[in-house]
Amino acid sequence: MISPTQFDRNTLQKTHVTEYMKKILGTVILLTATAMSSNSLAQEYSPINRLGTNEAICIGGVQTPQELQAVFVNDSKTIEEILSNSGWQGNKADLDSVIAAGDFVEKSYEPGSRFHWMAARRKNTGVALPFREWTGKQAFIGYELKVTSQCQVHTMVIPKDCCNLALMEMKPEPVAEPLVIVSTGQETVDICTEQGNEMTVIAEDGTPIDSPLDSNGCWSHQIPAGNYIVRTTNPHCSGATSTETFSVDAIPAPEPAMARTPEPKTFTPYFAGFVGREARQRFNSNEGAIVQDTSGAFGIKLGTLVRLNDNYSAFGQIGGYKLIGLNDGAVWSENNIFVDIGIERKLDERGFIGLGLGEWNIDNRDSPYDSTSYFLYGGGDIGEKKDNTQWFLEARFFNDTEGMTSDNNMITAGIRYLFK
Repeated sequence: MISPTQFDRNTLQKTHVTEYMKKILGTVILLTATAMSSNSLAQEYSPINRLGTNEAICIGGVQTPQELQAVFVNDSKTIEEILSNSGWQGNKADLDSVIAAGDFVEKSYEPGSRFHWMAARRKNTGVALPFREWTGKQAFIGYELKVTSQCQVHTMVIPKDCCNLALMEMKPEPVAEPLVIVSTGQETVDICTEQGNEMTVIAEDGTPIDSPLDSNGCWSHQIPAGNYIVRTTNPHCSGATSTETFSVDAIPAPEPAMARTPEPKTFTPYFAGFVGREARQRFNSNEGAIVQDTSGAFGIKLGTLVRLNDNYSAFGQIGGYKLIGLNDGAVWSENNIFVDIGIERKLDERGFIGLGLGEWNIDNRDSPYDSTSYFLYGGGDIGEKKDNTQWFLEARFFNDTEGMTSDNNMITAGIRYLFK
């Protein structure tokens, strides 16, 4: 006979076992349901092995891009029905624009090609059949196009045999990182980016700085010296952000004023006087022949040095001279005027040399007295310090009817004063 106490203990043990078995059974059922549910999530694609049937959007298919464009114009209502039935998230206008522009290519699609949906005509209405796989014996030919719409790039296929529009792939539209150009100066900054972007400038302590962009996508401002961050966002679609750091330098303290060295003058006029000896071959009426004639000479000249650089100057000068002691019977003019041009080079702070070309006796043009001359000279400053007064020595050679020979020359010495 079982006592009440024993009965209660046995009943409790049986009840505990029963509840434990229920928990195990529930767990098994839950796991089984989960596994079945997971298997159902593995999407199955329905096979398509024929195109161009009575479900074709365009009976007889299309052969050219122009024929496909005509289908989208003439049967726009059916295309709209297909897109609506498929739940396509793009805009039909974007698809129509791609078709109208002819922005598609002809490609081949092998058996096993899968589509999120493919269109069909049923009961004279355009529908989208979800998850279709091409299982024909050979590849089919179609037009492939990429439609960018609603921040997605939709890869779509249109078989030439039936025009049954299909969605093959859908990816987010790529958004380029914004271009940022930062130019800094002394407590100034210029930042430019593409128009339409949004920009924020942040100080080193995290304080944002009001930085509205102008009509050119730029922001120029004076800001204190320090380190900064500029964050630029392309707001299109999901957006893309680029971040740049930059530093702004402080304005340096002004340097002490320095004594300015005056710029050398471009034009330096001068006056010069000279004396010397001229040796020429001249016709002598007493001798009835050309003979050597040597005479003294003195004269003056006025000119201007034209500075070319630190070492070289060009010059032009005009002068007159008088001959003293011509031989009796010499057929020659005692007073003459000349012009010279040439180049002068500084040797150091005090010395110089030069060479030039002159036309002699220009007051007796086309006479036996005029001739071309070539000359060399050199000299230097007078005194211990740099001065405006200079000495010079000059050797001049004449090229007249008798030619440029050692018998046709002039050696002179003189003083030149520069009007600096």
